[in-house]
Amino acid sequence: MSSKTFTTLLLALLIPFYSSCQTGQIISQSKKPSLTTQSERPDWISGKGHSDFPQNLYLVGVGVSNKNSVSANDSARLNLAKNLKVKIHSKLIDVSTNEKSYVESFLKTEVDTVLEGVEIKDGWHDQNKELYYSLAVVEKRLVVANIQSKIKTISLDLERIMKSGVESETNHKIIKALTYYFSGYQQSLALNRLKNTLEILNHSFVIPTIQEVNVRDFEMKIKSIVHNLSIVASSGEDQTIKIQGGLNHPLIGKVVLVEKDKSIPVSSIPVVFSYVSGNGELDKNDLSGIDGIVQTRVHKVSSFDESQHSVRLSFDYPKIRSNFTGEHIDQLLLPLKNKYKDFTYTINIPQLISRTSKTWKDGMTELSNQLIRNIPPGMNPTLGVLVFRDLRINQTTPFSRVFMEDIKNILAQADNLNVKEVKFTKENSADEIAKQYGLNYYITGSYRMEQGGLDIRSSLIETGTNNLHSSANTLIRREDLNPNDLLLLEATADEFNHIQSNRKYQESLEKLINLKPNKSSFNIKVWTDKNEYEIDQEIVFNIKTDKSGYLTLLDISPNGNITVIFPNKYHEDNFIRQEVTYKVPTPSYGFDFKVQGPIGLERLKAIVTSNSSPLLHLDLTKGFHTIKKGTTIGSNEIHSLVKKLNNMDISKWDQFYSEIFIFNRGDSYERGSRSILPSK
Repeated sequence: MSSKTFTTLLLALLIPFYSSCQTGQIISQSKKPSLTTQSERPDWISGKGHSDFPQNLYLVGVGVSNKNSVSANDSARLNLAKNLKVKIHSKLIDVSTNEKSYVESFLKTEVDTVLEGVEIKDGWHDQNKELYYSLAVVEKRLVVANIQSKIKTISLDLERIMKSGVESETNHKIIKALTYYFSGYQQSLALNRLKNTLEILNHSFVIPTIQEVNVRDFEMKIKSIVHNLSIVASSGEDQTIKIQGGLNHPLIGKVVLVEKDKSIPVSSIPVVFSYVSGNGELDKNDLSGIDGIVQTRVHKVSSFDESQHSVRLSFDYPKIRSNFTGEHIDQLLLPLKNKYKDFTYTINIPQLISRTSKTWKDGMTELSNQLIRNIPPGMNPTLGVLVFRDLRINQTTPFSRVFMEDIKNILAQADNLNVKEVKFTKENSADEIAKQYGLNYYITGSYRMEQGGLDIRSSLIETGTNNLHSSANTLIRREDLNPNDLLLLEATADEFNHIQSNRKYQESLEKLINLKPNKSSFNIKVWTDKNEYEIDQEIVFNIKTDKSGYLTLLDISPNGNITVIFPNKYHEDNFIRQEVTYKVPTPSYGFDFKVQGPIGLERLKAIVTSNSSPLLHLDLTKGFHTIKKGTTIGSNEIHSLVKKLNNMDISKWDQFYSEIFIFNRGDSYERGSRSILPSK
């Protein structure tokens, strides 16, 4: 191993220098300040030192104030500390490649040391300028002893931290091990600064040597874990979806720590699933179990422009990062961002050959003839079929792809017409895509399943001008549709109903939130300890009213789901007495509430009625009743609740509304910093 040599280039201790007049009153302090008269300005004010406190034995600081001697004393202590704020610039003479990252950490260090044992030893009052001067002093040996004590304490602590980290890593508790290693890493950096300060005070620069436990040891431990932590596939790859819906089997991955020739499962590692290509509804977040397993289910596929979708499993970097604080965290953890495993599945759409209805083929032929009738004769144009949308949901569906294939096959039979395969992307406009593929014309259209059958409308657009060249429409009766096509259309109808249910739920929810009687009958208050929380923080709800009544307290999540906080399994009687503060949860519940997310604005709605008739039919088997967005039951529950309150005598009920904001752990910020200035 090569030797390492450092040369100190700069070592500067700053001493404040002040100018003043030649007369004034001296205040000297040994044990207590005493006032004496002196005609000459003391030399120590001008930075020439004090005869009683030679600079080879003492650190000094001079303070000045135009207020009083107390302020001057504070200024002197502050300047003494500033004098120890030292910058060391060193030049690397010789360093081996293996030690480069370790040694470079010593190249530039800024030392800030909190000093103990500082005393005010002298002072002077400039009567002409009404300025007070003070001299702060501390013996170097005391500072050295203090720093040596801190170095010893930290060194012992580092050995304990390393031992705890290794033990956690051996037990494959990786997040816990990283927490120890990062703690040791930060304390090692602080230890280096203390050692540099000690060298300054001793007027020598000692060549740094690798200690038994040092910053590089912790750095290598962190890098080893980050390098060896991996994600592998377990099952669920290469599935096929034949009709609209979700995957039959979950996508299952595994978090492992690769050690030599074996892979060890790792638990409690947060991961995230996301689409790389295609789109659908899936469970995005998971935490690895004791066997390292993580999984997601694709509940519904919502994009059919691609025949193959790709879902990526990766580490949830923000959540992992939030466990640690200090310097260089992102630099050391960054490789985790580039570790992932992709799962693919295929969408299998029925081909044209499955449709044998003559009426269907005749309808498609008539639609195609309407589209091309206005193309000038003698041309040999190139055209493409870009997109057909289901107007019920305003997007492409599995049937869109089936339908477009039929149109292209029929158009390809026309003379002097070139039909080109085109891939439609949402990021580009239709005209941009047409230009990209060199099309003279392009076809777009829409369809809607009506009571009488399938209504299809289409347009032929000239590329470049975007002018409509021809339009077409046809109606295919329901009984003339192929059963497979009808199945796809009905599946889309289910999705449409789901969207309608979501819309109905959201409309009823907003009505509920804004609903209140014209005249207040109760004075209700609901509050929490603060208005902003991070995920995993504890929360307690407080409720109080000036009149006795029956309380229903709703917690409305940012995603629209509702939890009935009160009443609940642990307090089923929702009668509350006047002027009594009720808490949810109470110690009798046997557990605490922790904020779970998702992030965003969480809303609280308290409703108090004067009669005991329940506002909702509660299912408390799981502790708390929940109302799910996007479900028929949820929409009916909210709609029924709004209806009950609207029909209730305004003197028989009242409400209270409040909000709290949920942040990701470690990601809170100051709300309200953005604003739009009023127009002048």
